[in-house]
Amino acid sequence: MENYTLKFPEQIIKECGRPMTTSEIWQYGVERGYEKTGGFVGKSPWVSIGRKLIIDIKDNPKSKFTVNEQVRPKEFSLKIIVASNLQPIKNKAKNELEKFDEKDFHRHITYFSYTYLSRVYTRTINHLSSGKKDRFREWIHPDLVGVSFPIGLWDKELIELSNEN
Repeated sequence: MENYTLKFPEQIIKECGRPMTTSEIWQYGVERGYEKTGGFVGKSPWVSIGRKLIIDIKDNPKSKFTVNEQVRPKEFSLKIIVASNLQPIKNKAKNELEKFDEKDFHRHITYFSYTYLSRVYTRTINHLSSGKKDRFREWIHPDLVGVSFPIGLWDKELIELSNEN
């Protein structure tokens, strides 16, 4: 049944060609009559889909899926679709490069850091909402911050300490 549960969102995301929330995946599948092939039981199958996707992404390094945790609700996509949306930057004149905003690259950096740097979670920091009212405020805060939780490298004592309340 696990394979059917993961084939269901894979088929739907391939058809739509865009990231989708679990409720969007479920609604699309119901509209097309795919829910009968998924083997779902219960009152909230979209929650089951979300849980299966999260488990697959976290536990399976060869997972076909990726998640965008920077939006709420989370959007799931296939790695193939995300990679095809990343357009390489072509050589352009200097005045054309100035048209890009730094935030345009944040989603690419987030994808790269999560996929290729051992699941580094990133978050964008908006320097414009800072309380500092000087002309250098954009240099006070970083644009992106990242964090990784390498629990597999922790010592036994550190794991015991993290389990205490």
